[in-house]
Amino acid sequence: MKYLVNRQEGCYNKPCGGTTKEKYIRQDVRTTDDPKKVSAHNGTSEWWFNKGTNHRVVDGQMIRDFEEEGWFIEIKTIDEYFN
Repeated sequence: MKYLVNRQEGCYNKPCGGTTKEKYIRQDVRTTDDPKKVSAHNGTSEWWFNKGTNHRVVDGQMIRDFEEEGWFIEIKTIDEYFN
């Protein structure tokens, strides 16, 4: 199984041995079904549709996708990684 590895500082540096840089899709999920309902944006929806792709509503939540790049490590078992 592949895991995304994050680090607090130096996010552009390789975080640990055995990792590879790969592209992935990050989902931005909001707990409302309409961008106009987000009070911080004063009843507008442009802010939601100006960024990301595949804008949709699933089970009452707005979701959009962003293509990201991150460090991944493949681990078959925890024992394999630590031994």
